[in-house]
Amino acid sequence: MNLKQVDANCDFPVHLSGRWAQTEHGAYTTNLGAQLWTQIEQSSQVTFNFSSAANNAGVWLAYQVDDQPMQRCDLTQMPLTLTFESDKTHLVQIFYSGNTIQDNVWKRHEGLYFDGLTLDPQGKAQPVQPDGPALTFIGDSITAGSWLHGKTAGRDYCAENNYAAQIARRLNCEDLRIAYPGAGIVQPGTGGVPVAGQFFQEVAAGYPWKPQVSAAVIINLGTTDKKVNELEFRAQWEHFLQQIRLAYPKTPLIVLVPFSQRHAAVIREEAAEYPQTQIIETAAWPISYTDGLHPDAAGTKVIVERLLPLVQEIFAGK
Repeated sequence: MNLKQVDANCDFPVHLSGRWAQTEHGAYTTNLGAQLWTQIEQSSQVTFNFSSAANNAGVWLAYQVDDQPMQRCDLTQMPLTLTFESDKTHLVQIFYSGNTIQDNVWKRHEGLYFDGLTLDPQGKAQPVQPDGPALTFIGDSITAGSWLHGKTAGRDYCAENNYAAQIARRLNCEDLRIAYPGAGIVQPGTGGVPVAGQFFQEVAAGYPWKPQVSAAVIINLGTTDKKVNELEFRAQWEHFLQQIRLAYPKTPLIVLVPFSQRHAAVIREEAAEYPQTQIIETAAWPISYTDGLHPDAAGTKVIVERLLPLVQEIFAGK
């Protein structure tokens, strides 16, 4: 992956990627898939501190050093200390990988706090990020990376390797995830999360968020709105599309018909009215699932294989 050096965007020498709020207690995120990037020099170890008001056993991180395999841990294992050769430069990437549906991320600080890092006295940390543009993914638990490896909340989530993470990685892009389990156009999410029109505007209750310039915005919503009638869904879907287009007036939008095909006709009809909007049909995709709803690892591979070329076309200006 090609990286570029950037200024720190918090009180420590790291780049916080995705949606983070600067609170009185430190940097805070509610979004699975949010990341931390830094390069370490002249230090034999680095210690990261993360915390949450949630049950720490249900809050999971994934981390990678250089090109080594991704590792995972929960917050009961904090602080996270990584050791390596001090005469080399080492890349560290950390994901907010998993939580549980009981975690009230929106109002009770049960998401993820980054509390800081420590190095050897002579050590240095340089914030970095992918050299490509940002890709914004808006969705529900599927886009967040829930239930990818099984049916145990937190442990079996995999925000670091779901379809959004893989596509961003393949394109050398910054992965900007705005996705919450259970949340939809009309249906509020778990963890106190409101509907899409509101969660798009805030990182957490009382912490506004402004959209980041992106090469494309990929929307995958509607699956959780299973009990919503078509009239109500249409009205709120149209309002949401207007909101997104105002936030990204010249950015290509990619609208996926939900893998469940729920509200497919309405999603097509309303999205077709907007310029620079591509509607992706998914009914024929041979996706396999963990539980009939959430793609498993094999199903995720199918999604990436089908969606990646379409995003590449946008990058190529076709």
